[in-house]
Amino acid sequence: MLYLDMAIEMKSLSPNLMVNDINKTLQFYTEVLGFTQIAAVPESGRFVWGMVKSGTIIFMFQQTDSIKEEYPSLQNFERGGGLSFYISVSNLQQLF
Repeated sequence: MLYLDMAIEMKSLSPNLMVNDINKTLQFYTEVLGFTQIAAVPESGRFVWGMVKSGTIIFMFQQTDSIKEEYPSLQNFERGGGLSFYISVSNLQQLF
């Protein structure tokens, strides 16, 4: 069983979700759910990656082809079958 010292504070968790259409996903999160778009790649046009935020909640979305290219282990996963988490912690050296 892994035990983490309580001095290591988990600060945030930002999932990077595999989706088929970044533009439609960002539109849904901003117009329907009230999130704010804070980043996209490229900056305009047909996006391959995007990020939204509401309060302390952040979601990242990456185009299926793009994320499978970046993470070859996801090649056999269908949409919704793979994601990556970006976790911010305090005292990283202590964690290791």
